[in-house]
Amino acid sequence: MLKKVFAIGAMCAMSCGVSFGKTTALELVESSLKDVKSLGIEYSCYGDDKYAKCQFKDLNTTLFGLKNAGFEISLTDYQLKQKAFGDIVSNFGQDVNKFVPNRFECSSESNLVVDDLDSYGVEQCVLKSDVSNLRVDLKTKMHSKAYRYKTMPSILLKNIALIQKISKDFDDADEKYNNKVSKLREDRDKQIGEIYDEIEHFGMLLESKGSHQHGCKCGECKENEEVKEFKEMHAIKTREAREIREKYGKEYDRLQKEYDDEVQGIFDSAITILKMYDFELQEARVYIKADTLADTLFTLSNKRFFAFNKNIPLTKEQELMRAEKKKRITAKYYSELEASRAGMITLVKESPYLSDNLRATLQKVIIQHVKLFDPNSRTRSVKVLITPLDNVPFNLGDELQKFRNIYVDSNYHDDDNATKAYFDIINKYDIRAVREWPLD
Repeated sequence: MLKKVFAIGAMCAMSCGVSFGKTTALELVESSLKDVKSLGIEYSCYGDDKYAKCQFKDLNTTLFGLKNAGFEISLTDYQLKQKAFGDIVSNFGQDVNKFVPNRFECSSESNLVVDDLDSYGVEQCVLKSDVSNLRVDLKTKMHSKAYRYKTMPSILLKNIALIQKISKDFDDADEKYNNKVSKLREDRDKQIGEIYDEIEHFGMLLESKGSHQHGCKCGECKENEEVKEFKEMHAIKTREAREIREKYGKEYDRLQKEYDDEVQGIFDSAITILKMYDFELQEARVYIKADTLADTLFTLSNKRFFAFNKNIPLTKEQELMRAEKKKRITAKYYSELEASRAGMITLVKESPYLSDNLRATLQKVIIQHVKLFDPNSRTRSVKVLITPLDNVPFNLGDELQKFRNIYVDSNYHDDDNATKAYFDIINKYDIRAVREWPLD
């Protein structure tokens, strides 16, 4: 499953800069939503060669619901525009729901420059809640020889087919492996179950014959011979059970290796395709606006105190007691806020993976972010700018190969080197809080 997530995720990253590729906008949408339909999510689409829109039927789960969700695209030979939107209904309770996103709006525009073999993308995504909004803007560039002599509608026709094929190959390999393992366990349990019945039978016979008697009194020698025979049969059946477990253990190892080899072949085919694509994050902007976040959190963290009916008259002594209690509540809130700030800064300072540059800039990001939770702070928004340090794109296939080698070589247990590999990518960027966005 982890390999499938890596491979399909990277393939989708390859696809993000351009069309999902069939000949018309409507066919494109219906093709890209094929897997969604297989999950039982209902929707209806309409459109033509250049424009298509899909509306999804409201979806309800235990914790979340999705309403008024839709997806739109407009398509020309060298440009694709996409938009996804919807309302999120949360079922965590009135207080928690205030902090959970209740609306999302995401859009992207991709432009293909065939002569340069480049695709330029501009993406924007907004998450809204009752107390804050998060907006992310991205500028990306994808370079590939696969773009040569292609148009936007055709460029990913082959790639989407490949993504779907790779996904199906992973699913087929999983299904085949699970079926074989299930059958293997069924056969093993049946054989061992029969032997355990015999072991239990001989055990009961031993108990009934008094296997712990000593000596040989009149008429008991024959019985002790039977006990000896029962002990031998009990030992034989116990040994047989152990041998069956070992036999099926070896067969399970063989099936596991067969499965790993098949999945690795699928994974390697994905890497081969992805080596054709060089990705560059040119700029990312993260904007958090939280006008009421601090006041709402402070009030809810002391709900019983602030729920007091202010119209109830109080004596002077009671007013003083409430004022003193509010001081204690406020001191406790700020103490927890400071502890959170100090903990995050310590985590950044002591990280063995972060570059010196990011250790310094991320501490400033944390300081600005924590101010959003301070009711007495004037900071009600934070801007974070992410830019590459060297403008050198990275090859999707090479990066996926790197993670593949780490996990495969360590049998998926080398979390330290995997974490370092992630941070090697992050350290290629400058991440800092800014007062204003740079001029385009």
